[in-house]
Amino acid sequence: MQVETFKAEGQKSLFNQIDLDLERTKRVYKVLGDLSEKAMGSLKSGALKEFSFASDKMRPMLSYISDNQISLSKHLEDDKQFEEERELRGLATGLRTNLSAVEAARKSLSQVDFNPVFFLSEDLTNAYLDYQLPMAWEFEHDLLVINNLDNTMLLEILISRGQKRIFLVGGNINVSEMKIEADDVVVYKTEDYKQLDELVCALPKRPPRRFTVLDCGSNATEIKKMDKIRGLLVSGRSRAWLRFNTINRGDAVKILDNLSNILLHRQASEFHNAFRNKAAIIVCPGPSLSKNIHLLKKVKGKAIIIAVLHALKPLKAEGIVPDVVIHTDPQNLKSLYFEKDGNMVSQYDHWMNKEDFEGVSYFITSASGSPENFDVPVKEVLWMSCGMRIGSFFAFRCI
Repeated sequence: MQVETFKAEGQKSLFNQIDLDLERTKRVYKVLGDLSEKAMGSLKSGALKEFSFASDKMRPMLSYISDNQISLSKHLEDDKQFEEERELRGLATGLRTNLSAVEAARKSLSQVDFNPVFFLSEDLTNAYLDYQLPMAWEFEHDLLVINNLDNTMLLEILISRGQKRIFLVGGNINVSEMKIEADDVVVYKTEDYKQLDELVCALPKRPPRRFTVLDCGSNATEIKKMDKIRGLLVSGRSRAWLRFNTINRGDAVKILDNLSNILLHRQASEFHNAFRNKAAIIVCPGPSLSKNIHLLKKVKGKAIIIAVLHALKPLKAEGIVPDVVIHTDPQNLKSLYFEKDGNMVSQYDHWMNKEDFEGVSYFITSASGSPENFDVPVKEVLWMSCGMRIGSFFAFRCI
C-alpha cells in the first residue's frame, strides 16, 4: 500500500499570514488544547469512534495554525510579565504532550499491513483514516484521491467525518448509485488518472492546499504511476490557485462591469490556430530585453511580436512596434500613482498614452479587469479570461 500526502508548497490564499495579537493567539491555542484533552479522554476510555471525531475537530485548527504561521513562541520572545509567560508555556507544554499522544495513537495502525478487508469494519476503517489523514487537514477544501477502491464503507465514513472533496480513480464503485445527502460533497470518479489535473482545476470555490492519495486496491499500484498521479495533482493545484488568486484579486464582479465590453469586443480565443506555422516572439521587460532588443528589429515583419504592456515603451524607444500588446492585470491603473519629476502621475496615463500605442494592431485585456482598458487607442481591443473560459456561459456570441 502507498499513501502520500502533499502539502501546498508555496500556494497561498488571500487570507494567509494573519498576524494575530497575543490574546487571539492564546484563544486559538486554548481551544486546540481543550480539543486535545477531549481526544485524550476518549482514547483513555476506549471510545475509539469518539477519539476519531475529536481528533478530526483538531485537524482544521492545526491547518489554520500551520498555514498562517500562528506561533506562541513569537510572543514569548517579547518582554512579558512572569505570570503571562508561565501561562503561555503551560499552554504549549500541555498541547505538545497531548498531540504527541494523539500522534502515537494514530500511528498504531502502521504496525499492521494494509488489507482491503479493513473496510468491512467500521472501527478498522476509522482507525485507517485516523492514520492516513494528516493532523493538519481541512475537510472543507483539501482533496482526497482514492485509487482502486471497491468498498463504499470508506466513502460513507469519510463523508460522515466531514470530507467534502473526494476523487476516485478506478475501482468498482458506481458513484451514481450512492445516496449522498449533503449538497456540498463532491465525489467524482474517473477511470483515467490523467484527467486529475483538469479535475482539480474544475473544483468550485477555493482550491485545495493539501491532497492525500490512498492506494486501496488488493495489489499495490506501481511507483511510476503514483509519481504521475502526484505530478498531475501538483500541476492542477498550481493552475487552480493561479486562477483563484487572479479572480479574487481582480474581483469577479468586474466581469459584470465589463458585460457591454464583452459584447462589443471579440474574445482573444478567436485567435486560436489563426497563426499556425507562423513564428512568434513574446517580449517581457528585463535585462535580457536590453541585451537582445536589437535582434527584434531584424525579425519585424517575419515573426509576430507579442509584448506585455511594460515592455511597450522600451520597444517603441528602439523603433519597434509590436503586433500585439497584452495587459491582464485586474487593477485599475487610474487609481495607482507614482512620483515622477516631483509630480504624482497615474499609471494609466504613463502606460496608455497614444504615442506609444501608435501602430499597434491589437491590445488584449482581461474580462475581469478595469473597463478603462477597453478604451486603448489601437486597431482592435480583445478580451481574455484569466483562469477560466467564460465565453460559452453568455447567451450571446461575440462577432
